[in-house]
Amino acid sequence: MRRWSIFLLMLAPLFSLYGKVISFEVSSSRIQDFSFFTVCKEQGISHPIIIEEKGPVVLDCMGTDVNVSEFCQKKFVDDKRLLRGVISSKAKKVMCQFGSEAVLKLSCDKERDKVFCQDSKRGCLQLKNFYAFNLELVHHSLVEEVFNKTNISCYYQVKLSSDEIKSLNKDASD
Repeated sequence: MRRWSIFLLMLAPLFSLYGKVISFEVSSSRIQDFSFFTVCKEQGISHPIIIEEKGPVVLDCMGTDVNVSEFCQKKFVDDKRLLRGVISSKAKKVMCQFGSEAVLKLSCDKERDKVFCQDSKRGCLQLKNFYAFNLELVHHSLVEEVFNKTNISCYYQVKLSSDEIKSLNKDASD
């Protein structure tokens, strides 16, 4: 589990467009990766010879923009644990990340990040689209740190169906 935490910390800077990540911790993390070529082919590009990264979540496949988060959402439409899709520049792969819980802490220092920090619930719901797509927001807060610095903290958890909740309650009472 520790190995994945280190790996996930390496992925966190990929989302610098969406704020300065202080930490992003995921429980029961799993990553499924795909080559750039595979992603472009599955998105309908017949001969993707030229593929370039256009941002942290966008590939340019022969002039057609492909959002890798949308690719992961389509590929794993029924998986409630899907968190996000990211591009690993170094590995030249698209990584679909899964987990049962995610805790995100983001700095509110920079002007561009303050949009997330005006209202913690609204900010965490916006950040959910980048970090924890299929999970449910269960806690949000603004935390005052030393030297008047503020961070937003978001806790996301997998949504359970009523049958799954009943099963857990039954197992807990046995």
